[in-house]
Amino acid sequence: MGLDMYLYKVSTPEINEGEIINDIHEDPRCSGVKFINTDAENVLCDTIKKIAVKCIITERYYNMRKIITDYLMNFDVLEEKASEYAEKFYQGGSSYSCTKQSFSLYCDDNEEVKRILNSIGNSGETILETTPSMTTSIRYEKDYDRIVVSFTVNETNMHYEGKYLITKNNKKYAVIMKEVDYQRKGLNDTGWSLLPENCCYCDDKDLICEMTEDGGLSESFMENWIDNETVFWPWW
Repeated sequence: MGLDMYLYKVSTPEINEGEIINDIHEDPRCSGVKFINTDAENVLCDTIKKIAVKCIITERYYNMRKIITDYLMNFDVLEEKASEYAEKFYQGGSSYSCTKQSFSLYCDDNEEVKRILNSIGNSGETILETTPSMTTSIRYEKDYDRIVVSFTVNETNMHYEGKYLITKNNKKYAVIMKEVDYQRKGLNDTGWSLLPENCCYCDDKDLICEMTEDGGLSESFMENWIDNETVFWPWW
């Protein structure tokens, strides 16, 4: 099992408390900012909560349920049933290139859905929507028992605005995190026993000190430690 350990220096971004940000990719203030869901407070520590700003981020999602619903309706499945079947699919993988995103969707063992998909067989690419910015297509791959949804970019300088887009406002903590130290693996049994929970931020200086003294964590983590400004984060 791999283990990556980071030490971050955290600071407050130039974002106002409660501000709504419509596009974090276009707003220069968001460069280098980490956005954390407010309902994930269990992974945060007091240092981050004191420094971070609570804001609202407008996020855009592809409506996979509607995509699958529309696809199944092409095969004479009634809309209500198609929507019901679409709920049973889950995303199992994805691939990306400069001009195309593809998502593999699988269905739990459901005899009705399997029967419909088997009747479709390996299908060619079905185009569901074409806009100036993007083409949405879908196909069923019987050999892999999956539906593949693809979004192909037509114009790179345009945002996708189409019927398969969902926009939501989500509450986030915004905080700048600058990596100041890193270690890959290297802990002994004592270090593993002291290690904070996976993906949880830790500002317990005494714990990190003990990890450097007895657990195999590099002493540089304490050398770079700044009270009330640095946090430790493990990922495995």
